[in-house]
Amino acid sequence: MTYPAAKLVQVKGKWYVQVTIHPDLRPAFNERKQERRSAGTADRAEAERRLHGIAGQIYAQFDEKGKVYTPLAVAAARLQAVLPGGLNWDPHQWQDDDLREQIDDVRGRAMMVLHLPNPGMRDPEEGMVIARMQDDVQPAYEEFEEQLEAHRATAKETGGMKLTEAAAAYFASQTFKRQRTRHDYERGVKKFEAFAGDVDIASITAQQGSSFAADLGKTASRNTLQRDVGAVRLVLGHAAEQGWLQSNPFLGLRLANKGRAPVARKSIKRSDLEKLFSLFMPEQDRLCLGILASTGMRLDEAALLEWDDIKVEGGIQYFDLSRVNKIVKNFRSQREIPVPNMLKLGPAGKGRLFSYRTDVDGKAQNAASKSLMRHVRKIREDQADSRVTVHSLRHTYKDLLRDAAVPIDVQEFIMGHTGSNEGSRYGSGPSLSVKATAMNAVDLGFLKNS
Repeated sequence: MTYPAAKLVQVKGKWYVQVTIHPDLRPAFNERKQERRSAGTADRAEAERRLHGIAGQIYAQFDEKGKVYTPLAVAAARLQAVLPGGLNWDPHQWQDDDLREQIDDVRGRAMMVLHLPNPGMRDPEEGMVIARMQDDVQPAYEEFEEQLEAHRATAKETGGMKLTEAAAAYFASQTFKRQRTRHDYERGVKKFEAFAGDVDIASITAQQGSSFAADLGKTASRNTLQRDVGAVRLVLGHAAEQGWLQSNPFLGLRLANKGRAPVARKSIKRSDLEKLFSLFMPEQDRLCLGILASTGMRLDEAALLEWDDIKVEGGIQYFDLSRVNKIVKNFRSQREIPVPNMLKLGPAGKGRLFSYRTDVDGKAQNAASKSLMRHVRKIREDQADSRVTVHSLRHTYKDLLRDAAVPIDVQEFIMGHTGSNEGSRYGSGPSLSVKATAMNAVDLGFLKNS
């Protein structure tokens, strides 16, 4: 909707900024024809300097009213004004997704008036009242039906829903196990909004999805690209399930080879392990690195350990990773790992072993990684070699198990991997004694300096 230009008018020696109100918006202003605001000065030159700023405020008010006083809402208000019962539905109530109740009420009252029998000469006075009422209702009703048809055509053409609205509906309908997952998905949808705008979901195409993926692929890793595209796919899929969209244009998008290839982690050489554990560092960092290097635990598993997780069974001390409130990757992650003889835990305490800060999901790997990487970087031959990280210790331990000729199925239960064969899916795995024997066969001489 375009608005007339603002102008200055003088009233009783003071200047005002005045704009003519568009006819469709006049119901929002009690049918006034002009909106007028004081320029706050009697000086015309100063009033002219303030003109555009004040006019902008008026136009902003018009825009805000225009969101509610749509052509359909205005037509409905004008029709109700000449119907028995008056204004049952104000303009705000014509913004609902489902307008059946409003339409049935207004249309029903209009039909009642338009189909009133005219008594003619039997009661000329009543006949004139009915005729006058019908003359008022007929054009207002025709305008209402015309705007209703236009509203429906627009809704059918655009899907009636913006991307941000569809996203809000999807996220409100979902329960996420981890808040980080929710935040990652929300960021993915925001990236598409930044790329395409807050478009009507019915206008989104598969070609647009491919272009979005190609744009992401310039900087994002493959995993991030697939996650972000997948987030938009979930939002559009939910919209299709709700009947807001005929089909999901993001289904079947080909994402192969788009995005940066994942960086393969590099195992750490024994000489570099010896350097690592010779470094000066806080005791909690030394113990955490020692646990990672001698058990193959995932970082978050180690960082969240509590003293109550360290137990003894049959004379074997072990880490129990099966606490119910732990967030684990899979069933095999809920395992018991013997404490190697070479690993010295020190005096037992209470609560957590480490003070690494936890996030909203109760996970500590980000804070732990930040602290531990300060030491790991010092042993890199090439400081730019991003393949050597804290996670490299897990790869290194896997190599140590192989070097010690530990059977593959025992390796998988120690590492918490899902078995590679059908038999690995049955039973609870090797006993603590078998795992302890295997782990103590691994050469952990690099821990001597710890």
